[in-house]
Order: sequence, then C-alpha cells, then structure tokens
Amino acid sequence: MRNKSKRANGRSLLLLITFCLFSACTVDGGGKQAQSLEEANLAYDRYDYSNALEGYTSFWKSKKGDAKDRVQAAQKLAYLGWRVESKIALARKWTKEAQKLSHDLSGSLSALSRFEMQAGNYEKSLQLAREAQAAVVTEFDSRNASEQFVLCVYSWARDEIQNRGSLQSIPISEATDVIAKLVVRFPEDLELAKLSVGIALLNERVEDIFLSWKKYYRINDHQDPGSLLETPYVKLNQLADENELIAELDDKERLELVMALADSRLFEFARLSHQLLIGGGKTSLASVNDALNYSRYLVEVEAATYAFYKKIAAGKENRQAFRNELEDIAEKYWGQFGNEAKGLYQKRKFNDLIAKLFGARPTEGIVNGYYAYYIGHKVFDESQSVKQYKHRAKLDLITLDNVTGNDYSGWFHDAQRVAGTANRQQIISYRQAVLQEPVMMWNNLTDPTKREQFTRTLKRLVEQDKQTANTNPYALLPGLRLQIIMDKLQYTYDSLKGMGLHETEVKFAFIEHFRTFGAASLVNHEGRHAIDYRIGGFSSNELEYRAKLSEIAFSKEPLVMMAAAVMRQEAAQASHGKANEKLMTDIVKWVEENESQVADFEQGVPHVLQLGKLTDQQVVQIMRFLDPLAK
Repeated sequence: MRNKSKRANGRSLLLLITFCLFSACTVDGGGKQAQSLEEANLAYDRYDYSNALEGYTSFWKSKKGDAKDRVQAAQKLAYLGWRVESKIALARKWTKEAQKLSHDLSGSLSALSRFEMQAGNYEKSLQLAREAQAAVVTEFDSRNASEQFVLCVYSWARDEIQNRGSLQSIPISEATDVIAKLVVRFPEDLELAKLSVGIALLNERVEDIFLSWKKYYRINDHQDPGSLLETPYVKLNQLADENELIAELDDKERLELVMALADSRLFEFARLSHQLLIGGGKTSLASVNDALNYSRYLVEVEAATYAFYKKIAAGKENRQAFRNELEDIAEKYWGQFGNEAKGLYQKRKFNDLIAKLFGARPTEGIVNGYYAYYIGHKVFDESQSVKQYKHRAKLDLITLDNVTGNDYSGWFHDAQRVAGTANRQQIISYRQAVLQEPVMMWNNLTDPTKREQFTRTLKRLVEQDKQTANTNPYALLPGLRLQIIMDKLQYTYDSLKGMGLHETEVKFAFIEHFRTFGAASLVNHEGRHAIDYRIGGFSSNELEYRAKLSEIAFSKEPLVMMAAAVMRQEAAQASHGKANEKLMTDIVKWVEENESQVADFEQGVPHVLQLGKLTDQQVVQIMRFLDPLAK
C-alpha cells in the first residue's frame, strides 16, 4: 500500500488548482463547529459532513447573508440530504427554499433533477431538467441543464431496457438533438462525448456509435488509436462502414459490437448494447459473457463502495465489514468468468484475472486521509524518458479510464478527484480527472457566479494571511497561493484574448495550455522520484522535497508551480506536508538573504507575503540553489 497511500496527494497540479482555487481549501481535519457560511464551506471542503450540515443549518436559521449566500446554503443542504442521507424529501424541501430566493434557479433545478434521477424518479427528473433549461442565465447554466436533460433521458431508457419496459414516452429524439448541439458547442468536454455514445446506442445507428466513440477517445482519422484501443477501433470502423443501422447487423456482428465496446472498457455500454441487440442472457461467446458479468460486478462494487462512504460521513465507518463485502462480491463472480477462473477464489488471483481480461487496476487504501476503493481500466500505455540535470530515467505512462467508484473525497463532492498514482517504474493517470480539470478551471474562471464566490473567498483569505505572516514568517499562506494561481489563469486568458482569437479558440487554447502544463508537472515530479530511487538512500520526506524541486525547476510556469505544489497546506505528518514546510522555509530564507534582487520589495512587510513578486527565472534560480542534483 505504500505507493497508493503515498499518492493520497497524487492528484495532478490541475486538480490542486481546480479543487482549491475556488474554495477555501484546507486539510485541517479539526472538528471546529461552523458558525458562518464560510466556516460551513470549510467543513464541506474538508468532507466533514456533520459540521457542514450543522453550519449550513445554523446559517440558514440565523437569516443572515444576502440571497446568494442563503441559496448556496440551501443548495448544500439539499445536496447533503440526498448524497449522504439518501432522503429525496430533504433535497426537495431545501430546493424549494432556494427557489423562493430567485437566485441561481437553474442550478438548483438541475441539481434536484439529478437527485430525482438517481432516485429513479425519471418523469419528475425530466420535468425539473426542462424547468432548469428554461431558467438559464449563464452559459454554464445552459450546458449544465441541457446535459442533465440528456443524462436523464439516457438513464431512464437504460433502466427501461434492462427491465424490458416501454421507451415510447422517453424523448430520445429530443435528447439526440440536444447532445449533438452540446458536443459541437463543448467538444472539449469528455463527459458530453461519453454521453453521446450512450445516446447513439439508443438511436441504434452504427456510424453514430463509432463517431461518438472516436470523440470520447479523442481519435481522428489520421491518429493512431494506440495498441490497447486498436482492435475495437478497427472493428467499430468496419461495422460502421458496412452497416447503417443496428437492425442490419447479423448475429455475429452484434456480438462483435458488444465486444468492441467491452474491449474499449465501456462496460456499461457493452451491457446496454447486448440487451438492446440480443435481449440479455448468455451468448455463444465466453468473452462476451465474461464482459457482461464483469459489468454486473462493477455495478455491485460501486453500490457497496458508496454505501460505505455514506457510513464514513455519518461517523459509522467499519472498514473490515466493507472489505468483507467486497470479498463476497468478488467471490460471487469468480466462477462466472468462463474457463478463466480456476481453483478456489483468492483475492490476488481475482485481481490478476480482471487485470488480464479487462485491464482493471483496483486501488485500495488511504486516499486523502480516508479509506477508499475504486477500479480504473487501462486504455493507453506508453514509455517516456526523463532527463533532469545529468541524470535520466524511463517511465511507463499508463492511462486508466472508465473508473468505477471513487475515493471518499471525490464521492463527497461528486467529482473524480484522484488524477494519478505512481511507483518507481510507472505513472498512472486517470483520464477522466486529468482531461476534465482544465475544463473545470475554464468554467470557474469565466462563469460569473463561480467567479464572484471565489473573489469573496480570496479577499477573506488574503486578510487572514496578513495576520498569519506576522506570527509565522514561513507560513503556507492559502490566500497568497490562490492569488498567484488566479493571476496566472487570468494572465493566460487575457493573453489569448489579446491574440485576436475567437472566444471558442481562446477556450481551446486555455484548456490545452493547462492540460499539458499539468501532465508535464506529473512527469517532472515522478521522474525525479525515479532518478532518486536509483541513487538511493533518501527518506520519504527527502524524496518528496527533491521531487518538488524538480517539479518547479523544470516547469514552464515556475512561479505558479511553486504556489500550487509548495504553498498548499497538507497533512503535517505526511511526507508531502513536511516537504512543503521545509521548502517554504528555504524559499523565504533565500528572499531574506536576497532582498535587493526582488523587484518592488517592501521593507517592514513579512518576506513570505512578497513571494508573489519573484520572477519565474528567480524561482528556478532558487530551486537550483537548493537542489544537490543541480550542483
């Protein structure tokens, strides 16, 4: 478990920015009871359900704050009522309270539509999604409400097909039109591309399935799909060339379609296509039966995992009972994988088998301070050489996709949080989180509602920084950190706008810039680990310190990298936390000894508050000064 727990903090740079930039991010796990909306938000950011619930409730009852603040509290109470307590009545109650205040109406309705959908109340969910579409104010509202409408249609149709119900009352054609427009309007959005595959299946048009599949995996006609996706790519292409409709497929081709979706790790769609085309039940191909059983296994694992997370939130965690339940589920399916499962069930043998058959990579252990279990599936695999100073290393870059489950923090906030793990030979990245992070950054930067929330949070944190810096000259200051990052995001946006690009082109360029930035930071950090492992003799604290030196020194944006990687408050007892504290002290001491080199340096102002005045070149100079490898 060492590598997995070591990477509890293994979220990519972009995720650190996204998660912490637009919230009052902290890792302080203290149980201080929230007395204000901001403190309630802090508890929520810490995944502290009881104090978040108490804080939002107290704030609501106090009748303090403007309409925006009160709507935010009501929305959070609606979310917690459903997410943690599974009480749809609470979600409805608090959404009604939010609606009375006539602010962010579309957001409240979209959220409740999602809760109703998850509860299986599809007609109600669809009605709410339409109301959310009618109430949109911003582009983000429009995208959110429209996606929720399509997602509701897909989920409803999927469940009806599984239960052999009628699809007549489900507006599949309307959803098809909506998703087509969304994919054109937001081609960078991975979730929309994936949803379009499901809608294409419901329309039973083979070419549309293939085109949506290519959009999801970002494959164009002149691009190699990679060795792991080559077989399903070729098969789907062939089926699309020879057939227009699913109805035209013969029995052999229908099974080939099911298997192509399974081989590309889209197990839910493989199961849906099997039910659409064949009507369920066993087939003549053992590989298809195995994939269908594995799809059912994943459904049970995710349900058990999320039930366990609800118990964590409620303070009733029982890890051993959860482990036993996972073992029971795995043992149940062990004998259902054709001739592949031999002998009595063993956990190791089971994990080896699902890795072989389905590219599965289970992760079990402590992530972000909480016990977690989730399964990713390998879709890309490549090697990359890393050179830092006079040293070299080679790493395997493995990309996992279609994650079943989540870590606790991701489940609590309903987002894929963990973006990567690593060991001495491999960097493992989770495609969904990595590709969606810059999209989230764009939305948070350009959406007026989210931007306003951040501005208020930043103002409060900057004031707190001043007080902190007067008592601790080497403190990790969250306000300064967020200000440096925000300035960079805004600078990038303004620079792209200044090039005369259309807003859509600005968005694409912005997203690509931070996607490659984040990917490079992960390689720089883990590449240094690989180099230091070869040298040997370092403690875990030293390894993390040295990796951060390289992560910053070899970054294209050293100052913002320093803010994102070092100024973040992390668990003090963990190696990342200790590395941050030591490196921050060393950076501030350099500034203390080189005041004359810092532009616009102000005497009498704590040195730590002036780190944002450093240039990129100075940050690299500091990292090289501190790094024994650079000597």
